[in-house]
Amino acid sequence: FNADESPSLGPTNSVSAAESVTARSDIECSTLCSAAQSSPGSGCKSWAFASATGRCFLSSNRTFGFEFASSIGASVFRGQEDLPLNNCTTMVGSRKFCVIQQRVSDQYSFARSYAEYENGFGDSQNFWIGLKKLNNLTGSTPRLFRMEAVNLQNNLLYVCEYSSFSVAGASSDYQLSVTGYLTGSSNTTGESFSYNNGLLFSAIDAGSNTNCAQKDGGAGWWFSGCTYVNPNGYFNLSEINNNGDNEHFMQWRYAGPDGTRRMLRSIRLMLQV
Repeated sequence: FNADESPSLGPTNSVSAAESVTARSDIECSTLCSAAQSSPGSGCKSWAFASATGRCFLSSNRTFGFEFASSIGASVFRGQEDLPLNNCTTMVGSRKFCVIQQRVSDQYSFARSYAEYENGFGDSQNFWIGLKKLNNLTGSTPRLFRMEAVNLQNNLLYVCEYSSFSVAGASSDYQLSVTGYLTGSSNTTGESFSYNNGLLFSAIDAGSNTNCAQKDGGAGWWFSGCTYVNPNGYFNLSEINNNGDNEHFMQWRYAGPDGTRRMLRSIRLMLQV
């Protein structure tokens, strides 16, 4: 797209350095931004979506202000900045971990394209390091996997660990291998991640199960029909019905006092190195 275009919002309103296009949802708006990233000389770095009008605003400037957003009820999203891809300094006791995914707020949408899940996205607080990086870390050396999540229901920390986690390369659709639930270092009330063992990765626009990706909050993940754990799902605490069993929200089954898919306040996934 041409980032210098200034579409009109009305007789006295205009948007500088942002293109306005039609979209049906924030997920589609994100996908349009991803497509623009591959266009030479442009590169979408931030976007805003107004659900009331179905308008998607794209900008090549990651810090573009979108000053008009509040007046038209638009949600603003930021593209990739410097990610903590080499941040493997998190200590748990005497063990060192790489944080491969983290979500602590709803300020960064995880409804992303397959290419973005391949390459990684996010900021210093909310991020996914990327399937390529996961394959580099684990393809020839399976790692111990650790999940940490704070449950929305009781505000307690739940942890589960698996002795072996690896992600295959692109030619194998980033197939997941996860085995060896470690009861001694886990306090979840059950085990649910092994359901995803052997599955291929999908996102909203590519993969063997785009239907689940679209249904489950726009998340990229290893889906079957669809999943018991969805750490990349929809994060919006103000709209969560915590008594439900809604898999499209950010959740991890058994990370709570019962067996339902309780929604989470925060989550991070880690690999021991």
